[in-house]
Amino acid sequence: MNRKTTVITGGSSGLGLVTARHLIAAGHDIILVGRDAARTRAAANSLCAMAPAGSNLAAPKTYVADLEQ
Repeated sequence: MNRKTTVITGGSSGLGLVTARHLIAAGHDIILVGRDAARTRAAANSLCAMAPAGSNLAAPKTYVADLEQ
C-alpha cells in the first residue's frame, strides 16, 4: 500500500480509533479528530506507541461548536 495521509473523525474511540490503529500499522499518516480533547490526546498517545518508525500523527484541537478556537 502506498503511504497516504488519512483524516479520521471520531478518532478518540470506537470505529474511528480502530480504523486509525489499522491504518497507522499499515504505514499511513493520520490526522485524528475528536470532540473531546483529552480523549483524542489519549488516543493519539496510544497510536504513537504502536506506530512504525517514520509515521506521522497529528491530533489538532478541533471542536466545531467552539468558533473561538
